[in-house]
Amino acid sequence: MGKKMLTFGGVLALSMVMFTGCASAGVSTPTPSASPTRAAAAVAPTAPSTAQAVTPAAEASIVIGGTSVSITDAEGSPVADVAYEGPADGVVASLTALLGQPTTTVHQNEKCISDSVDSAWGGLILNYTGTQSGNPVAFTLSVTGNVPGAVVETTHGARVGEPWPDYFAGVADHPMTTGEFSGKTFVELIDDQFTPWGQDAGIIVRTDDSSTISSIFGPTTLDHDC
Repeated sequence: MGKKMLTFGGVLALSMVMFTGCASAGVSTPTPSASPTRAAAAVAPTAPSTAQAVTPAAEASIVIGGTSVSITDAEGSPVADVAYEGPADGVVASLTALLGQPTTTVHQNEKCISDSVDSAWGGLILNYTGTQSGNPVAFTLSVTGNVPGAVVETTHGARVGEPWPDYFAGVADHPMTTGEFSGKTFVELIDDQFTPWGQDAGIIVRTDDSSTISSIFGPTTLDHDC
């Protein structure tokens, strides 16, 4: 009986050794890993550079004076200074070179503008008497809106679309007339005189509502009916 206990005890001991060996084989001792590499610091996004201000394209200058129209190119160089009582071909050519080909309209047997031609660049219209711009004929100018590529103003700085009160403050003593049209009171004022026709003739600046400058035209007289 003592032998059986010994045998059982030996088997038990052997089983324990085998069990322990298997357990030891299945469990690994964790090896401390190397210190984790620190992630690279995030690079702050570069703020977009402020866009440079866009410089407006230079424009030609057209000054409608009392006896002539003066034209300067975008670089400030004089182009022409043309009297109203003379051939229109020179000023038409100068404006075409600066502003491109005009839109042309021929008028015949019409009130006020019979037998004449309009050359228009946007809101600028040059009208010359007759049908040939090279003839020694008079021409007039009118401005009713924007003229792409040019700034158009009078001797005293009137520009279509700008405030009438600001302009009027400097020319309040100039000859003028008022009237009613379509329920509104208009004002027409001589900006610069066309001396051959007297003090009531010249380049006229008009407002239809005493708020903004509506048009510039002439030379003509304050008592014109067209």
